[in-house]
Amino acid sequence: MSLLKKNNLFSIITVMICLSSTVTAKTDNNVPRDVEIGVGGDIKLEDVYRAKLEEIYEWHAHLLFESRYITEGRDNLSGKGLASLSSEFSYKDISIIPWVARAIHSDYTEVNLNLVYGTKLLENLQVFAAYNSIQSREGNISSHDNEISLDLAYFYKKRFQILGSFYYSFDASGVFTNISLKKSIN
Repeated sequence: MSLLKKNNLFSIITVMICLSSTVTAKTDNNVPRDVEIGVGGDIKLEDVYRAKLEEIYEWHAHLLFESRYITEGRDNLSGKGLASLSSEFSYKDISIIPWVARAIHSDYTEVNLNLVYGTKLLENLQVFAAYNSIQSREGNISSHDNEISLDLAYFYKKRFQILGSFYYSFDASGVFTNISLKKSIN
């Protein structure tokens, strides 16, 4: 089966799953949890162990539009936009994140499958180790890459979040690092 047919089949299945059910994870006091890892989300980790079985796993999905598709310091589409659909299934400390994207003004598609392990090292320090399989197609040219990454998130008095991300691309045989400071405002 060609890569294009696999991408289309994967896209259709992901969209059907997303449209068929909506799941919102809630905490014990019935407030929605803000847990997202990966594309378009915040890196946050809830308690490592949970008391109730229904809180051991969770699932959610979201749509995302980016006016420019920039990853790891590269302007992948020369200033053009990208629409994507992402889903995340988490069980305890492991998350599986499929991501399907299509360029708005060019013939570019990308499918990523992420496997992420996250844990708290200290009360204010979290670490995420991940593997990412990337398949993309532009016109008639297909490419494949594997990446591993390490993300560190430090929370300073619940006011600021300092993030350090380190990616290694097997295809590029190189490392990309990203350091950022984040402040959430309600």
